[in-house]
Amino acid sequence: MDFICVFGYLQFEKIMNFKYLWPALLIVVLETTSLFASPIACCTFLKGNRIFMRSVRCEKDPIFCCESVPRFPLTLRRLLRADLGMCHEEILFPYLSSVEVCSAPTRYEEFAGFFGIGLDAASHGLDLKHAWIRTPHKEAGMGTKVKFSPVTQWQDHTGLGENNRAKCHSLPGCDVNCVEDKIQLGEITGLYSLVNTCQHLVSRVIRACGCYDVCVAYNNAGFCMEWAWPKLK
Repeated sequence: MDFICVFGYLQFEKIMNFKYLWPALLIVVLETTSLFASPIACCTFLKGNRIFMRSVRCEKDPIFCCESVPRFPLTLRRLLRADLGMCHEEILFPYLSSVEVCSAPTRYEEFAGFFGIGLDAASHGLDLKHAWIRTPHKEAGMGTKVKFSPVTQWQDHTGLGENNRAKCHSLPGCDVNCVEDKIQLGEITGLYSLVNTCQHLVSRVIRACGCYDVCVAYNNAGFCMEWAWPKLK
């Protein structure tokens, strides 16, 4: 009886030895992983004049999965492409142009003196930014013709996009020649007002030249939190 018990114990130890169990454990891990891991598809949509991407769980063909995504919000949209894997900026590369829209905190103080300090404080509090356009050959935006004057013009902004407080985003679909033709340094761009700001000027140009807006920041639920150009609606 003692011999049988000892033999049984040794067999049990042998079976429990990891080198005998690891193939079975590996199979269990792989099977468990396959149960919980779901393939992902990245869907790239065009909605109005905005391009956005959304990662969705997908067990079938990516195109089928993307076309099955609920239409949120309830507006017309067109599927541009469907890719396996999570969404990343490289997926947008075929659509991006060499036109960028840039923004940075306002600098009214530079041309409005003491009054500009108040305007800057209000703008920064409301998160309103100065905006301009950068292309391969030009970087310009709205500026005043002379200091303390409401008359505005296209002003050279070369190098401003390299400022560490500036953000520049490439826009899809732009006609680069069209954008550069519309930027004529020194050309009068009207009186500065609530309906004629640097943002309005940029918006007029990029909308006239076929540019699309693009989402540059999503929340955890996959909804867009920041567009490259908020004025493009």
